Amino acid sequence: MRNETQAMLDDSHTRSRTIRDMVQSLMAQGAEIGKASVAPAPKKPDLKAPPAPKAPTYDELLADMKLISAVAVPLSELNLALDASARDLGQWSDALSQQIRDMTRRLAWRLGIMGSTILGLCLLSMLFARATRRYILDERRQAQLRTFRKLVLGASIALVVFLGFFTDFTSLATFAA
Repeated sequence: MRNETQAMLDDSHTRSRTIRDMVQSLMAQGAEIGKASVAPAPKKPDLKAPPAPKAPTYDELLADMKLISAVAVPLSELNLALDASARDLGQWSDALSQQIRDMTRRLAWRLGIMGSTILGLCLLSMLFARATRRYILDERRQAQLRTFRKLVLGASIALVVFLGFFTDFTSLATFAA
């Protein structure tokens, strides 16, 4: 799962970089178009009085506007897409962090319950061992009960661990198959 999330994150970063490069390229093109439409024509060295600046006509302004809008519209669309991608990436990262925190809490809770259950079983086994030594005087009988106690303790711990990991029968069926 970590590799998949890392691949998704790398893909998101790659797309963000691509969109940023496209935006910068379009901005540079827009700047060039703006300079070309606004830049005055080179002056010829002339001794006469300079002609009065000519006001641009409606058609020239319209042509300039078409050139600028041809760059500005895709640029604004890319900017919106970049903002949406950044927002989505942030939401995805927040959701992933929350899921990891929740899973860590659940795992710690389960391990704590399993550990306390195993500790309780060990304490019961120790009490049983003391009672056996105190109340049963026959050595052979004590050895039998000690063996029985160890088997019951081992089986109980195995059952607790088994049930701790396979609480859902679907995971047990998946493991068995």
